[in-house]
Amino acid sequence: MSAQVELDLVGHIYDAVLEPDRWGDTIDRIRRHLGLQIGAISILHLSSGFSVQASANISPEYIRIAAETSARVPELWGGIEKFASLPLEEPIRMLDHTSPETWAGNPYYEGFARPQGLVDQIVLVLEFNPAMVATFALGVHESMPPISDWQIETVRRLAPHLRRAVLISKLLEARSLASAPFEATLDALGSAVLLVDAGAGIVHT
Repeated sequence: MSAQVELDLVGHIYDAVLEPDRWGDTIDRIRRHLGLQIGAISILHLSSGFSVQASANISPEYIRIAAETSARVPELWGGIEKFASLPLEEPIRMLDHTSPETWAGNPYYEGFARPQGLVDQIVLVLEFNPAMVATFALGVHESMPPISDWQIETVRRLAPHLRRAVLISKLLEARSLASAPFEATLDALGSAVLLVDAGAGIVHT
């Protein structure tokens, strides 16, 4: 049953590429399957701050607070250099890399995480470059048990699909890209990508 649910989740991830309005529902399905409190795909623009692209079980007020305090997020991980060292596509337990004692006073923690009772999270770094950081995160409420190996392994299986979907979505949004650079970028992803048209004809592999 769990395997079929995960296959369905992968399908929902790629559906969201073509219909971005589905991202919120897709993230919520992943969150509920894993039994976690909140979920979000976010982009941190290193020059101008951060925006939540899609989320699940987070009120608009907390999304606003997250955006306003996002510049202080790297401090929770020990600084931007430590955050930059985290591997792409690998699910990370926050408590494996940082201590709650160091979070006190951080505006992001005090304004966003603490009031919602969030005590840990699973984080996927989907992209990291000099201009931006894209992440997928699932938050753990204080009433929930610690993050399990099953939850980590499930996120690990979904990780390459989430990264490909987010990167392809960004490429599809950049309508001014020429065909050759577009294909070259897809080819550089390092994992299989197959694009088809409405008639299931192969457009690019």
